[in-house]
Amino acid sequence: MLLFFTPKKITALCFRSLLTFFLLFSFALTSKAQVLFNEDFATVSPLPAGWASQNLSNPVGSTGWFQGNTSVFPSQAGAPTAYIGANFNNTSGAGTISNWLFMPNISIKNGDVFTFYTRTVSAPAFADRLQVRMSLNGASTNAGANESSVGDFTTLLLEINPSLSPSGYPNAWTQFTVTISGVPTPTSGRLAFRYFVTNAGPAGSNSDYIGIDEAKYTATAACSGTPAPGATNSTANPVCPGTNFTLSLADPGAGVNYQWQSSPDGTTWTDIAGATNGTLTINQNVATYYHCNVTCGANTGTSTALQVTMASPTACYCLPGASDCTDDDMITRVRISTLDNASACSAGPPAGYSNYTSSVAAPTVYSGANNPITVNVPTTWTEQVGVWIDYNQNGQFEAAEFTNLGSNAGNGGVLNGTIVIPSNAPNGTTRMRVRVRFSTAWTSGQACTG
Repeated sequence: MLLFFTPKKITALCFRSLLTFFLLFSFALTSKAQVLFNEDFATVSPLPAGWASQNLSNPVGSTGWFQGNTSVFPSQAGAPTAYIGANFNNTSGAGTISNWLFMPNISIKNGDVFTFYTRTVSAPAFADRLQVRMSLNGASTNAGANESSVGDFTTLLLEINPSLSPSGYPNAWTQFTVTISGVPTPTSGRLAFRYFVTNAGPAGSNSDYIGIDEAKYTATAACSGTPAPGATNSTANPVCPGTNFTLSLADPGAGVNYQWQSSPDGTTWTDIAGATNGTLTINQNVATYYHCNVTCGANTGTSTALQVTMASPTACYCLPGASDCTDDDMITRVRISTLDNASACSAGPPAGYSNYTSSVAAPTVYSGANNPITVNVPTTWTEQVGVWIDYNQNGQFEAAEFTNLGSNAGNGGVLNGTIVIPSNAPNGTTRMRVRVRFSTAWTSGQACTG
């Protein structure tokens, strides 16, 4: 609700939802790419030169990595069998698959790009998962000694379907791209595929069949000269508190090192920990300046500083999911202080949501005091009501701003409660949201979900 706080008092206005009631209370350098390997897996027995494998599944099954099977699906390119596959028989019974495929030993550095294609069966019923990992220990193929170990391959570069959803692995050939970061100096090492599935095997609930094709590693040449990264760009500006946005450079260059910095005033700059990629995804709660130092050898160029400002709180309130008011899951009346607002099922958008911030006068409520509230709902079913007030006026309904009014059971559809507004709540206008749903009590984090 839009709350207008004066000393010891707040003004409230009203939005409403069926299910939700919203109350208004350039680089100067040269670079040339070099392909270090480009494997189409035309033949996988024996493995191509420089490649290696190890099946650390527990228990170990009857298969490892094998030639693509056209009866399951054909290759992405080339001969129909020209891909490498693995399946549920990497383990036996119900076990854990940890089947490793090590790529050739190469020199690895920032900016290098690795691409490959992968897929599972056309109609997946069992979940698959694939990792791409990196070791910087030369030609080592040490992945440890059991299904849980990773040995020298401690850096996870990519994970496909980490939550093991049956539909989370692509069922058509899909290309994935990994750009190397965190390796500022060229270092000898390997990348590796790890087919890693728990509760897998013929008797397990997960694992089916995956294929990998067209694995290609492209190294960028060493940079030269002084980087000229140009403008700093943002995917959003202004932004809402706690909402991610991504910073990028007009000319990121290649074969260089990055260090993003932030500043409250555009004068005093501080390194952002871990921000060493060409892009940076971040969030903020106050307006902040950003730029990136881009280094080639002993030469550093700095992008133009960008101030990312904060959006108005009224632009930041999240919207709830749609509802069709099924079985009378709706709010019919809300009363708090001088506000008395009747409502019905709304078409939204989203459906089931109404916004009264421009049509209902804000009532006066008081900080540091108990403020009675009454919400009416139909009596057909058991309904639960929750209320959120943006006390700190930051455009978010936070957990500490929640009041649970409980259920209408046994009270004829009238829910009475008390909202205690913190004494330190700033004076001014803010918002209140009221939500209703069948049976299940609201929790503090469900101002927009549930």
